[in-house]
Amino acid sequence: MLCGKKLIIFCTQMLFSGDGARAFARLLPGGEDRVIYTEHFLMPNNICNFALFPIREKERLQKPPKALKRLDRVCAGLQKGIVKKRGWNWFSTLLGKVQNVSWPKIEQQGRSSFLADESCIGCGLCVKSCPAHNLELIEGRVVQKDNCTLCYRCVNLCPKQSCTVFLHKKPVKQYKGPAG
Repeated sequence: MLCGKKLIIFCTQMLFSGDGARAFARLLPGGEDRVIYTEHFLMPNNICNFALFPIREKERLQKPPKALKRLDRVCAGLQKGIVKKRGWNWFSTLLGKVQNVSWPKIEQQGRSSFLADESCIGCGLCVKSCPAHNLELIEGRVVQKDNCTLCYRCVNLCPKQSCTVFLHKKPVKQYKGPAG
């Protein structure tokens, strides 16, 4: 159990965040009181079927250099005992609340939004890669358990681009990770 342990929270973001670390801490019993360090890292976009967030070639080809430099600074600071709580101030909290007005409803709709179209070959890659264990392969078809977290792994890894979540539009380009 986590009783009495101190927490260091690293949040990743594309362009939304604000109070991501604090929001996560609120999910844990006594979490806000145990946090000693928080940091937010700007990461590449992995949403591949929404025109407002196109995957850029630069994101696809390189590791996020700013995030790696920030991680180095954070680790060096932690070793020296430097404590920071980025995203813990009033402005970050306000920014998070503004962004989160509609997010709970979107998240709830997204829980059961996975679809695999007729081009699905039943390879099971989406099932194996789902961190929420939302997918199951039954008689060659992918079935969801209504627990999708909208991470987009299935959408980005599907060899036939059969999988979609929330926005049911086939991706033009999939995000395979840095240099993927």
